[in-house]
Amino acid sequence: MSIDYKKALELLKTEEPIYYDGHLKRKVTGVVWRRDVGALVPRLEVLDEETHSISYVGLDKVDLAEDVRIENPDGSEVLKACYRMEDIIDQIKTSIAYERGAGAAEGYVRLMREAIKLDKSICDFAIRESDKKVLETIKAGQDLSGEEIAREDAALDKRIEEFEEESL
Repeated sequence: MSIDYKKALELLKTEEPIYYDGHLKRKVTGVVWRRDVGALVPRLEVLDEETHSISYVGLDKVDLAEDVRIENPDGSEVLKACYRMEDIIDQIKTSIAYERGAGAAEGYVRLMREAIKLDKSICDFAIRESDKKVLETIKAGQDLSGEEIAREDAALDKRIEEFEEESL
């Protein structure tokens, strides 16, 4: 689906979230007209929630947040990947117990392949969950105040320091 420039101007005023290429964008911050081979082409300037940056996107690839169905991030794919890995680990343990090195090596390769799938499942789960929370926050009109942002930043800095101390 795409939008026209009138809808783009409306989005600029209402600050509704949009989706571009499957990624949630916080809001439209500007409509920019660019000259392109004898024509003026409108592009949206949007605030990217994931990278906290501005992106310029074409109107033809923009979806309204209400038109995009967000799957319920129930984590079922993540759990399935975890169970598959547990089965493979059990097979590796059995191979080691019966001194079958080739079976353990084969199991290790399968385990790494499943770990890659698990990584993708967890990332997809986290993104869907994050998008859902952002939309809920926006719909509820509960934008964070400056004080709340400062508290969140301080808490994050503290967690980063603790992590760095533990990893040393």
